[in-house]
Amino acid sequence: MARLSIPAKAALATAAYFALSVAVLASFNLGLAPPLERLLSLLAAPALFLMAIWTPLLRPLGLASGDWLAAPTLPGALLLIALYAALAYLAATAALRLMRRKV
Repeated sequence: MARLSIPAKAALATAAYFALSVAVLASFNLGLAPPLERLLSLLAAPALFLMAIWTPLLRPLGLASGDWLAAPTLPGALLLIALYAALAYLAATAALRLMRRKV
């Protein structure tokens, strides 16, 4: 099995973090213990905020739902996860190139 490059690992970790953050949000309906719910919400908050800021652009495309509190739909969330994973890949690639550059 081929080893993953550092940029691929960064993209995979980013995608996993965003997907798990959405899963954490869905798990709040399960009736978790309040301390566990607080901890999970603190861990998921940055990713959920980064997804929420795209809502005004996703709404005209039909990729967001909700009136008072809008959030991306599943296809919108998958699109944002792919976007942030691609950004992580590009950032890791650029960082590696800068580190390998000889001064």
